[in-house]
Amino acid sequence: MPTFLFTVSGYESKGHHVGFLPGIPQSLLINSNVSSIGHGSEILLVIPDGHAIKTTIYDYYININDMTSANPIDMPIIPIFPLDVTTAMIPLGTKVYTADAEG
Repeated sequence: MPTFLFTVSGYESKGHHVGFLPGIPQSLLINSNVSSIGHGSEILLVIPDGHAIKTTIYDYYININDMTSANPIDMPIIPIFPLDVTTAMIPLGTKVYTADAEG
């Protein structure tokens, strides 16, 4: 079953790669059928015009500087995609799903 993860609302540069914000809520990973998200996880990006791009997570991070709560579970996991996935390809408003969202 596909799982909606988040809607892209911003970007954060990480070297030559880009992190897509706001990221995946850790509470979603704990309270859903998504058992794990990490290096190599397949992801489906559905841009606002309806086109879909299947890719993998290259890396991820948690930005503790943006922590607004004392509860670490509130900090999102921010995915970083391969170099061939750029901000020009992935506009704000893009929906991020687990890769099985196609079918």
